[in-house]
Amino acid sequence: MSEEVRSFLAANSAGEGYPAMRFVTLKDYIKGRICDPPRVIETENRFHKGQMESALVLNLEVEAARGSVYLHTEDGKEEVKAQGQEHLTLWVKSGFMAQALADAVREAGDKDITEGAVVTVAWVDSRDTGKGNPAKIYKASYEPPARGVSVDEIAGDDSDEDFPF
Repeated sequence: MSEEVRSFLAANSAGEGYPAMRFVTLKDYIKGRICDPPRVIETENRFHKGQMESALVLNLEVEAARGSVYLHTEDGKEEVKAQGQEHLTLWVKSGFMAQALADAVREAGDKDITEGAVVTVAWVDSRDTGKGNPAKIYKASYEPPARGVSVDEIAGDDSDEDFPF
């Protein structure tokens, strides 16, 4: 990993300073409201050195979680339970988690992941890949944020009137 990428990830390892959610055990999950605008960043692929990949970064106000996170301490990293954390960052890279989230967004009738939505992601199964580590299979749900009310619905369209401002 290049030093530039390493320093970027160290400085932004969890978006706005929130610990990153880790799915360690089957049935680990996170549910939370997206509290910052979702963003896509480029990171180095950890399996293919020198290749870049996109990652969706979701900062969440946690409603429920089971898993673990790494907290950065003066002594290095300390692994702690995700349960009880107020904010966590969910990193979504291409693969089964990204597909589960995309399917959930489409099922909810949306095409964009937006701030204010409630996202749930759970590790529900493992699949043998023949490469040593099994692939993690995820299930996701997406609840879009509440839609606003059009001012035309309450006030009508008075665009023909002259107003002093």
